[in-house]
Amino acid sequence: MTLVFNFIEFSMLYYIPITSSIIAIIYNIFFIQSGRKQSPEVHASKYLIYLGITNIIFIVLSFLLPDLLLSSPYNEVETQIYLAYNVFRGLLFSVPSLITYGVIFLIFGLKNRQQLKSYLMISGILWIIYYSVNVIGLNGELYMILFQISGVDVWTLTTIFIIISFFGWLVLIGFILLIVHGFKNNDSNMLYAGLVYFLGLVLSFIIPIFITS
Repeated sequence: MTLVFNFIEFSMLYYIPITSSIIAIIYNIFFIQSGRKQSPEVHASKYLIYLGITNIIFIVLSFLLPDLLLSSPYNEVETQIYLAYNVFRGLLFSVPSLITYGVIFLIFGLKNRQQLKSYLMISGILWIIYYSVNVIGLNGELYMILFQISGVDVWTLTTIFIIISFFGWLVLIGFILLIVHGFKNNDSNMLYAGLVYFLGLVLSFIIPIFITS
């Protein structure tokens, strides 16, 4: 059998995704708190609570649902199982993010544009673009599928990776607007959520240096 389920291992290699997930859980907790602390004049504040809870559930689930590895030699049945599982896994962890970070933030921003200005609405639009691309990339699963099944060369995979990664700037800009929103509208929880995100970016650079030193 050449299909192997690979659960996460707690080693130096996994410090970055574990840290990123912890950071994501923290800023989603701030989203929840923001939803709870909104004034009565703010519409659909419960949306922030729902999106925060949903995101945390899927972050935890991503560690419980293992990767499926495929090594040669493999037959057609194993290939189809591998393909179906990884497409499912990729969509499972990309579509919810498109809905929560993108669609819900956009709707919340639109409903409160007069009171809170357009910061969250623009963040939602930027995140819809990024997470739509992420859905196409199957949350990163597309690279291994193309490499293992289609035999796509490394150069093509690298090009695809660079193109998809370029859209990551939209996430960064969205969180900058989140900080601006928090500052302008006295929403400390949104402000902290944005700052925690950037703390995660800093750690993503520091941890590899620490590991390799």
